[in-house]
Amino acid sequence: MTARSAAPRPGFDEYPQRHGLVTIGLFVVVVAASVGVAVGFKRSAHWLIDIWGGSGDPSAVASRFRWLVTGLVVAAVTITAATIGRMAERRWTGHFGIEAVAASARGEHRRIMMRATLVRAAATYLSVVGLVPIGRESAIIETGGAIGSTLGRRFRGRGATMATAGIAAAFATAYHAPIAAVLYLEEHLRIRASRRALRFSVGGSVGGFVLATRVLGSAAILPRTAASVRELSIAGLVAVVPASVAARLFLVLRSRATARPPTKPRLPRWLLVGATGVVTGLSVAAYPLAAGNGLEALRRSSTQTTAVVAIAAAMLIGKLVGTTSAFASGVPGGALTPTMTVAGGASLLVVAALDRVGVHAVGVWPVVVMSAAIGIAIGLRSPLMAVVLVPEMMGQLALVPATAAVVAVAVLAERSFDQVVLRLQRPSPPIIHDQDG
Repeated sequence: MTARSAAPRPGFDEYPQRHGLVTIGLFVVVVAASVGVAVGFKRSAHWLIDIWGGSGDPSAVASRFRWLVTGLVVAAVTITAATIGRMAERRWTGHFGIEAVAASARGEHRRIMMRATLVRAAATYLSVVGLVPIGRESAIIETGGAIGSTLGRRFRGRGATMATAGIAAAFATAYHAPIAAVLYLEEHLRIRASRRALRFSVGGSVGGFVLATRVLGSAAILPRTAASVRELSIAGLVAVVPASVAARLFLVLRSRATARPPTKPRLPRWLLVGATGVVTGLSVAAYPLAAGNGLEALRRSSTQTTAVVAIAAAMLIGKLVGTTSAFASGVPGGALTPTMTVAGGASLLVVAALDRVGVHAVGVWPVVVMSAAIGIAIGLRSPLMAVVLVPEMMGQLALVPATAAVVAVAVLAERSFDQVVLRLQRPSPPIIHDQDG
């Protein structure tokens, strides 16, 4: 059976001029390669951190050395990674990230490039090994998309549809979340408009998840919770305001930090990169738990019963300042797990305050779980993905109804707030939509 030979159509539905069996073979290779990159990226980075720091946990390594040493290491790595990232941005503008895949799907000649993606991924990898407080998953996801796009084009196709398979497989592997992977693609690329893209996305997500869990031994990445529906509902009520405010603040700050100034910047570029690199280093030196992408802080909070304020401050202040300054310097990376951490830290401060006045309404971990879902919905503008991502990361899909209810309340509350602001003719600061994890 051969592929359709109809007139070319722009977007995901432009069928390549190749045999159907070749397409199937390419699909298998793309999914397997994307899963291999995701697993290899994470495991090798932990291995290198363990070699030089004595532990695979970035936050443990950050707290192991004196604050000056930690600060200097993180600052130096931030400046180096930012220099590499900005070089890639200047040389291959518009040819990396999810937006490049979207452009190809729209029929534009612009596409995601493997070379640009690998250079940016190398910068992200360096920042991960060097304890920089930034998300690593964006590099994994972009690489999966670049693999699919490159192979698809090499075999007489546009590459956009095959890229969705690579992105879905990489996302499902990185987050242990096959359903969220498809929703991520829908919210960023609107794949439901194309049956072909939807099939490739679902196939890549399921295939990648099965390969990662059944063959490579990947497992859930966040601890489970035994909280009842009542406890989760209370946790959502406690978290909805602080998590929403913190996630929105983080979104605005990093939007401004990464926005290109309309005029020539007041400071020389090298001075800006150096200053923000130092701020990033000081943030990790002051709050070692802020090191890494935030998963270690989230896991720590799941078992914490004392010193909640200290952990909350690291999750909120350390991560908020450190990650924002890393973005401002130009380090390529993701904001998904940092956003979850920032939202969780804000809610933990409320829990600590309630404990101080004798109100012990709910445990720490259920509040953090609900906060993480709220953070994704508000801070990443991804409410659909927010409903299922955290439950999938925990391996507890039974939590979906509770997270759906909390996310709905948070989104409606934020939209109501925005309407009030508009009526007062005081528009909120401009924001961006994240293209990665």
